[in-house]
Amino acid sequence: MKRFVSRVITLATLLVLVLPLSGMAMDDAPVEPLSTPGAGDYDHFIYLPVIGKNTFFLPPIVPLTTNSLPPETTQQLTSVSSDGVTYTFAQMTTALAAVAPGEIMVAAPSNAAPDGFLRRVTAVNTSGGQVVVQTQAATLEDAIQQGEIHISKRLTPADIRSMSALPGVTLVKPAGMMLDDSFFFDIKNVVLYSITR
Repeated sequence: MKRFVSRVITLATLLVLVLPLSGMAMDDAPVEPLSTPGAGDYDHFIYLPVIGKNTFFLPPIVPLTTNSLPPETTQQLTSVSSDGVTYTFAQMTTALAAVAPGEIMVAAPSNAAPDGFLRRVTAVNTSGGQVVVQTQAATLEDAIQQGEIHISKRLTPADIRSMSALPGVTLVKPAGMMLDDSFFFDIKNVVLYSITR
């Protein structure tokens, strides 16, 4: 009971303080016209949908140890081992001659490597005119010191390769509906949220 009375007194006190101030602001304060935002005012705006927006652009920095192979070189790629470790080229090129162990080798998709590749070179050998490059896995952080990437894409069920969900939750396409770009989930006997005390 004491707590209830204390809350009522606190609320009454706040109302007594706030109401006169808000009335004065409504009646007496002059209405200022909207001003055109200046260069530094955009930090106070909210964009919907909310998107993280940098106030400056990060220029890309690619270290000299990253070797981007041009199409003239990837056309010489004859095979990639099934484990993705060994890359065999038909002949030496200027770009291949610049690749050294410990450096990164990257290329766009080609006939022999339909997904392209990003690999760390461990050895480069020449045999019978062919160039055999041994590699290991590499990451974007290995190849690019600094940079930005911006991707905007509407996701559809066709984009899903795999999904993990609670037992009883399944992704379904309702019969007779032509909403190919929508997600529908069937939820059966699943606890979505629980409060334990």
